[in-house]
Amino acid sequence: MITQYMLGSLVALVLIASAAPAVSQPTSSVSGDDLMAMVSGRSWALSTYGNISNPATTMVWDFLKDGSVCARPGASKVGDKCFDKGRWAIRETCCAGT
Repeated sequence: MITQYMLGSLVALVLIASAAPAVSQPTSSVSGDDLMAMVSGRSWALSTYGNISNPATTMVWDFLKDGSVCARPGASKVGDKCFDKGRWAIRETCCAGT
């Protein structure tokens, strides 16, 4: 279950991350280490329809430094019970604009 949600959310995150620089500045490569540093130890709210203020379409992902991830509904708070748990890792890099 977490794989399906994670894949959909990460695809949205990659599309947003790669589209934003294309509009504002020249594209550049993002290394796996840079992506790991950007995500590790942080919570990311990702919405299916782009409106993170709508808890019905938003999931919050807590990417923990130990490599685990906790998926929570959008209306939850940090420390609330995880909807689903899993592991995360960076296995390859993706170059914006390719």
